Amino acid sequence: MTAIRTLFDEEIYKLNSHSFIQELQGGDITNVKYGTFLYNLHPQYNFLENVAVNHECLSCRIGPGIWADMKEVLAENTTMPQQIDASLKTLREFSINRDAPPNIVAYCYVYHKVVFTLAQTFIVPGSNTAFTFTEQEIEFQLENLESFANHPLGLWDDNSLLKPVANGINLIKQTFDQMAEL
Repeated sequence: MTAIRTLFDEEIYKLNSHSFIQELQGGDITNVKYGTFLYNLHPQYNFLENVAVNHECLSCRIGPGIWADMKEVLAENTTMPQQIDASLKTLREFSINRDAPPNIVAYCYVYHKVVFTLAQTFIVPGSNTAFTFTEQEIEFQLENLESFANHPLGLWDDNSLLKPVANGINLIKQTFDQMAEL
């Protein structure tokens, strides 16, 4: 688990300086762009969380909050948000791994830890219910994510899970890269 934590910490440090993250943290993102981000993020979290719940390796759901926030910030928008390629690529990757619980656990770890680490600094339109947590909730959820490291699958000490963790980070980065280009 130490290697996975180290990899995550190194990559999250890099992601924190990503131009799209800076835009989310700066308070100047438009409703349409933020809604487009949520529109692309929702199916990723929704699919991942549904599969993870089926494998009994998830204790919280962020997808419903993403959906509610997206509907709120796009309420006055009359056009469909743009679907980015990175979102479709991520969904394909999750679908391929849906019957590989260790990979699903790894993706849950990455995707949820990113939210608990970075999203607390977002200054975005709307209620921001998807990414608003108390310190206690964050601690509890991070502990739960870490406990899945000791999931009965017993594979977290195996360096083979470094690859899906690194892949999950790369998928998130691709989403941020494409959102920065919009």
